[in-house]
Amino acid sequence: MKRFFVLAVAVVLVLFGLTITPAPAYAFDEASLTQLFKTNKCKDCDLTGADLTAASLTGADLERANLTGANLTGANLSGADLEKVNLGLANLTEANLSGADLEKANLTGADLTRTNLKGASLEKATMPDGSKHG
Repeated sequence: MKRFFVLAVAVVLVLFGLTITPAPAYAFDEASLTQLFKTNKCKDCDLTGADLTAASLTGADLERANLTGANLTGANLSGADLEKVNLGLANLTEANLSGADLEKANLTGADLTRTNLKGASLEKATMPDGSKHG
């Protein structure tokens, strides 16, 4: 009985520990997000982990921006300047990147499920599997 009690307490403590373990935190600069929506430009800005679901960013200038872990599901980035942008671990499911400049972009670990890349420039971009394109 004592052994069962000790085991039960250990299981409870392990489960409790798992529920309070913090998830990875992504913190983006709120001023950068405001600037992007106001001007459609945000060069060199930090949008790490930002929720840009279904955002209309046609022709946006995001050169060298950090969008690591950002949620861009269904976003429209057609014709956007994404040169040297970091989209590592970003969710680009059903995003429109047609005609976007992704030269030297980092897409390592990004989800490109049903992403429109028609006419996008991917020269020297790092693809989701870590390989280099062109």
